[in-house]
Amino acid sequence: MFNLFKKKDNTDETDNKGGLDYDPSTVKVSYAGEVISPEYADRSLVYVNNSLREDFNDQDYPYHYLLPHGKGKIKYVDTKLAEENEDEGLLEEYEGEFDSGQYHGQGKLVFRTGEILQGEFKENKFVGKK
Repeated sequence: MFNLFKKKDNTDETDNKGGLDYDPSTVKVSYAGEVISPEYADRSLVYVNNSLREDFNDQDYPYHYLLPHGKGKIKYVDTKLAEENEDEGLLEEYEGEFDSGQYHGQGKLVFRTGEILQGEFKENKFVGKK
């Protein structure tokens, strides 16, 4: 989300072998925390006023989107790398405040390289320590 697919390595631009390679299709995302979905109640509640909605089976796909909003923790893990070595699977982890799916407010971002950004985020950008 924030810096997930930006490869970091300690080599110069002529040598690509020093970077961490991974396949985006093997990335698993887990989230625990508060969410927002403007259309969730309108589109996905089965029962309204104690009776089954008449148009429940007529919903278009996807039924709704859930976005991190409020406090939560999101973690990106490469399942292929994790199988090979548990310590190598973590790509990025953020714990803190979200606003409509964006890192926004106080938070802590840990990269696979061990680098940690802790402080204030605004619209997915780290703005500094507070």
